[in-house]
Amino acid sequence: MHLYVVKSTIKCLLFLCFFSVKVWASENCYIQAGARYNVDPTLIYSIAGVESDHDNLAINKANSNGTADYGLMQINSIWLPHLKKHFGASVNDLFDSCYNIHVGTWILSNAFAKWGYNWKSVGAYNVGFGQSIKKDRLRSKYANKIYTRYKKYCALYGCTGNLRMY
Repeated sequence: MHLYVVKSTIKCLLFLCFFSVKVWASENCYIQAGARYNVDPTLIYSIAGVESDHDNLAINKANSNGTADYGLMQINSIWLPHLKKHFGASVNDLFDSCYNIHVGTWILSNAFAKWGYNWKSVGAYNVGFGQSIKKDRLRSKYANKIYTRYKKYCALYGCTGNLRMY
């Protein structure tokens, strides 16, 4: 019986060590992507939380337009031709946590470049840039989800929670 407890304890410790390294690597990627694209890492982390619940293997094939979303940041398959042409990337690359975080942050930074550093741009990350009352409503709803998650993470991890957006 004693040997079983020791083996179980070792297995648990090995699992925790592996899991901790993986989480640390992802956190580091949020910081790197945030610095590279001038985006608050907690905002990036919040989007990943809403999009995939931080599951780097998440796949959503239920989009009404026939596209699919992949990985932590749920990168839409509509981006695949661009990623392949410019970076030689495939759908499998989107399951690499760090790569996915960087691609998602790059997409978000494009929204900020187009519409400014504001919540409408955060909503465009999920809804796109289409112009209609329905799209505006969906962007606002999505941005509110992100803001709620952002405030939650700030309460848990100690960031200011004062994301400056206009």
